[in-house]
Amino acid sequence: MKIGRGFIVILFRTIERATSNVKRLQREVTELKKVDEARLKAEVENLMRGLAPASGMSEED
Repeated sequence: MKIGRGFIVILFRTIERATSNVKRLQREVTELKKVDEARLKAEVENLMRGLAPASGMSEED
């Protein structure tokens, strides 16, 4: 089977696009992790504030 230059150009473009898509997905995953971390931290803080009065704990505890 003979492979011409056109095939190599198409393959190269496909690899370039796939690489670009992987990089975009990595950025999106990183951003989602930051958002999830911030949400979790806020939720824990809210829970701790709600538990403090019920247990008689002060902010310093």
